[in-house]
Amino acid sequence: MEAEVRKEVPSDGIERAIRRYLLLFLLFWTLIVCGVYSTALIPMAIQGRAVGATLEYFCVWLLVGGAVASGTARILRIITRLNSECHRLYESDLRSRTISDYTLTWEYWLATDGSLVYISPSCESLTGYTVEEFMQDPELLTRIVHPDELDIYLHHHDLVKQGERAYCETPDFRIITRYGEECWIVHVCQEVFDGNGNSMGRRVSNINVTKRKEAEQLLQPVISLLNATLDATADGLLVVGANGTISKWNRKFVELWNISAGMLGQLDEASVTHYLALQLEPSDREGFHGSIVELKSGAGDGRSKNLHCKDGRIISICCHPHSSADSVGGQVWFFADITARVLAEQEHIAVASRLEQNNRELALALEAAQRATEAKSVFVATMSHEIRTPLNGVIGMATMLQDTQLNEEQRHCAEIISRSGEDLLMLLDDLLDFSVIESGKIHLEHTCFDLKILMEDVVYMMGIRAANAGLLLVSRFDFNLPLGLKGDATRLRQLFNNLIGNAIKFTEEGEIVVSATTVTDEERSTVIRFEVQDSGVGIPERQLAMVFEPFVQADGTTTRKYGGTGLGLAICKQLAELHGGDIGIRSEEGTGTVVWFTARFEKQSEEEKRSRQLLPDSGHPPSEFTAAQRSARILLVEDNHINRMVAHNMLNSLGYHAADAMNGREALRLLEHTRFDLVLMDCQMPEMDGYEATAEIRSVHSSVLDHDITVVAMTANCMKGDREKCLAAGMNDYLAKPVKKKLLAEALDRWLAKISLQ
Repeated sequence: MEAEVRKEVPSDGIERAIRRYLLLFLLFWTLIVCGVYSTALIPMAIQGRAVGATLEYFCVWLLVGGAVASGTARILRIITRLNSECHRLYESDLRSRTISDYTLTWEYWLATDGSLVYISPSCESLTGYTVEEFMQDPELLTRIVHPDELDIYLHHHDLVKQGERAYCETPDFRIITRYGEECWIVHVCQEVFDGNGNSMGRRVSNINVTKRKEAEQLLQPVISLLNATLDATADGLLVVGANGTISKWNRKFVELWNISAGMLGQLDEASVTHYLALQLEPSDREGFHGSIVELKSGAGDGRSKNLHCKDGRIISICCHPHSSADSVGGQVWFFADITARVLAEQEHIAVASRLEQNNRELALALEAAQRATEAKSVFVATMSHEIRTPLNGVIGMATMLQDTQLNEEQRHCAEIISRSGEDLLMLLDDLLDFSVIESGKIHLEHTCFDLKILMEDVVYMMGIRAANAGLLLVSRFDFNLPLGLKGDATRLRQLFNNLIGNAIKFTEEGEIVVSATTVTDEERSTVIRFEVQDSGVGIPERQLAMVFEPFVQADGTTTRKYGGTGLGLAICKQLAELHGGDIGIRSEEGTGTVVWFTARFEKQSEEEKRSRQLLPDSGHPPSEFTAAQRSARILLVEDNHINRMVAHNMLNSLGYHAADAMNGREALRLLEHTRFDLVLMDCQMPEMDGYEATAEIRSVHSSVLDHDITVVAMTANCMKGDREKCLAAGMNDYLAKPVKKKLLAEALDRWLAKISLQ
C-alpha cells in the first residue's frame, strides 16, 4: 500500500486535467450555441428578420459566453487554491508517513469499523510479521497478544472506543512473535477526531520494553528485599533530601511517632521536626532542635541523643549523611525505642551486686558438684572393686565346694550360694553398665564376628538355664541373614542375655523363641531385627510405656513376686540406640511378651572373611603343647588370701601350679631371681600396686630376669577404661573379677601356647 501511496501524482497534475476538461466544455458549449443559433436564424431569414435576429442572438451569446467565462475563471481560481491546499496536505501526509515509517515505535491506525488503515514497517522487526500480512489479516493484531494479557488488551480498547478517555492509560502486556518469543510492549491507544468532533478511529503506538521488564525483574528482588529489610528493622528510619524533602521512611518510624504515611508524603523536614517535638517532654523539647542541628552538622561525632517522650518512652536518635557525587545529599535519621533497654540497664545496676553474689555462690556450688561427681566416680569404682573382691571369693569357693564330695543337701546349698553370687554379680554389672552408659562414656567396639555362631552360643548357654526352669529355648534365623558382621559382639551378647534372662524369669511354662530377620541389606551395612518371644505372664497395657525406664518394673508393689533392679530393659534400650537401632515391646497380660530391637552392623569384607577362615582352631592346643603348658611357671600376685585360694583352686583344676606374691614389691624380688613364664597380677595392693610393678618389669633399668614376661591383669577394677589402663601400663591381657574358670583357661592357653611355640 505504501508503494501505491508514493506513486500518487502531485496536485498540479489535477489542475492541468481540470483545465483541459474546462476548455473542452467551452468548446462544446460554443458548438451547441452555434447550432441553436443556426437553427433559429434560418426560419427568421426566410421571414425577413435575419439581420435583427442575428444581432439579438449574438448579444445573447455574448452574455452567456461571458457568464460562462466568468464562472470558468472563478472555478479555475478555486481549483488553484484547492491545488495549493492539496499540495500542502500531501507534503504534511508525506512527512507524517515518513516519520511513522522510520520510527522505532510500531504504529498503526484503526478505522471506526475496526479495519486497519495504516501500519508502520517497524511491525516486522518487533513481531516478525510484515505489513502485508497485517493488512491482509487485521485480526492478527489480536491473535499475537499473549493469552494471559488478552483481557487487558480488549478492555483497554473498549474504554477508548466508548470515549471514556481521550488518551487512555498505557498498559504493559506481552505479545507472541512469529518465532514464538514473548515480547513486552507499552501499548498507547488514542481516539482521533476531525474538526467537527467526529471520531476518525484510533491511533496506536507500541514500544518494545522487554529489556526494561527484564531489568525490572532483576531489580525487583533487590527492591523487595530492601523494602522488606527496611520495614523489618527494629529502628525507625527517615531519609531527608538536601532540600529538606522527605524521600523515604519505614514502617517502624510511622509506628514510633504515630504519624500516617499519607501525612509524611506531604511534609518537609521542618514540619516533621515540629511534629516530633510536640510529643516530647517540655524539658527535652527546647533542646531538641539544637540537638538536630548538632547532629546534622556532625558535631556530635556520630553519637546519639536520647529523647524523653510524654508517654514515658525514651527514643534514641542519630544522624548519618548520605552523599551523592562527592557532596552531601541529605541525612538518614535513625530512631530507636530504647525504653526497655534503659529500664533493663537500670535493673541491671540494681541487681548487679546480687548477681555477683549469686555467681560466687554458683561457683562454690559448681566446685562442690564437681567434687561430688569426682567422689561419685571414685565411690563407684571403689565399691565395684570392693564388692567384686569378696564376691570373687564367694563364687570361687562355692565353685570349689561343688567340686568336692557333697551330699544332696550340701550340694543344694552350694548351688544356692553360687547362684546368689552370680545374681549379685549380675546386679553389680547392671548398676555399673547403667552408670557408664548414662554418663556417655561407653563406646562400642568394632570387631569381626559371626552372628550365627554368637546366637547359637547364647542360645546354648541360656538354654541350660531355661531347661533348669522347665522351659524350651529355641532360635529361628532368616535364611538370607548376613553372618559375617563387624560390631560389638560383647554388647550384643549382653542384649540377648538380658532379654532372654527376663523371658526365663517371667515364664513358668512353655517356650522362648529367639529370632533374627533382615530389615535392610545394603552393600556395606545391614540392619537386623531381633525378637525374644515368651509365653509368660505378660505385662498390662497401662504399664508397657514405662518398662524401659530405669529402676521401674511392671510389678512395683512391695509384695512383688519377681526380683531385680528394673535396669535390664533400660540398659537394653540404651545399647540398642548405641547400635543405631530402636527397641520396642508387645505384650498381653496372661499370654506372653515379645521384646524386639534393631541394630545396624557393618559387613565384613571378603578379605576379612578369608583372614578369619585362616585363623587356627580356638579349641585346645595339640597334646605336645599341653605338657609344656602344664609345666609352665606361673606367679600369682594377689594380696587377698581368699582370692589366692580361689585362684590356686582354679589353676590346680586346670593342671597348673603357681607361686605366690603378696604385692608388687614382693613380685619384683621373685622375678629378679626366678624365671617365670606368666604373671597373674592384681592391680590394687599395698606397698606397690600392679600398675607400678608392671612398669618396673618393663623398665630396662630394673633387675628382673625377663622384661618381656607375659603379665595378665586379674583385677576387680571393672570400670570403663580400666582394661585400657592395664594395657597402657604394659600388661598383655585383662581378666575381671570374679574370674570365671573358662575365661582363665582360655587366657592361659592363649598366652602359654605362644610361649611354647617360641
